[in-house]
Amino acid sequence: MIRRFIPKGSDISKFTCAEIQRIEDWINNYPRKILQFKTAEELFIQELAA
Repeated sequence: MIRRFIPKGSDISKFTCAEIQRIEDWINNYPRKILQFKTAEELFIQELAA
Protein backbone atom coordinates (compact mmCIF):
# COMPACT_ATOMS: atom_id res chain seq x y z
CA MET A 1 0.00 0.00 0.00
CA ILE A 2 2.90 2.33 0.64
CA ARG A 3 3.81 2.08 -3.05
CA ARG A 4 0.84 4.34 -3.83
CA PHE A 5 2.88 7.15 -2.29
CA ILE A 6 6.52 6.05 -2.47
CA PRO A 7 7.56 4.38 -5.75
CA LYS A 8 9.79 1.31 -5.59
CA GLY A 9 13.45 2.25 -5.60
CA SER A 10 12.84 5.74 -4.23
CA ASP A 11 15.08 7.10 -1.50
CA ILE A 12 12.79 7.25 1.52
CA SER A 13 15.13 9.70 3.26
CA LYS A 14 13.95 12.39 0.83
CA PHE A 15 10.50 12.33 2.45
CA THR A 16 9.81 14.51 5.47
CA CYS A 17 8.61 13.09 8.77
CA ALA A 18 5.27 14.83 8.17
CA GLU A 19 4.86 13.09 4.80
CA ILE A 20 5.70 9.70 6.30
CA GLN A 21 3.24 10.34 9.14
CA ARG A 22 0.50 11.25 6.64
CA ILE A 23 1.10 7.98 4.76
CA GLU A 24 1.03 5.98 8.01
CA ASP A 25 -2.22 7.65 9.05
CA TRP A 26 -3.80 6.89 5.69
CA ILE A 27 -2.78 3.21 5.86
CA ASN A 28 -3.99 2.81 9.45
CA ASN A 29 -7.34 4.44 8.67
CA TYR A 30 -8.02 2.57 5.42
CA PRO A 31 -10.98 0.14 5.79
CA ARG A 32 -10.10 -3.38 4.67
CA LYS A 33 -12.38 -6.15 3.48
CA ILE A 34 -10.39 -8.80 5.35
CA LEU A 35 -11.11 -6.90 8.58
CA GLN A 36 -14.86 -6.74 7.83
CA PHE A 37 -14.36 -3.19 6.52
CA LYS A 38 -12.90 -1.95 9.78
CA THR A 39 -9.64 -0.06 9.94
CA ALA A 40 -6.44 -1.30 11.53
CA GLU A 41 -6.62 1.57 14.00
CA GLU A 42 -10.18 0.64 15.06
CA LEU A 43 -9.14 -2.93 15.74
CA PHE A 44 -6.01 -1.84 17.59
CA ILE A 45 -8.01 0.42 19.90
CA GLN A 46 -10.60 -2.32 20.38
CA GLU A 47 -7.86 -4.78 21.33
CA LEU A 48 -6.35 -2.36 23.86
CA ALA A 49 -9.75 -1.91 25.51
CA ALA A 50 -10.26 -5.68 25.87
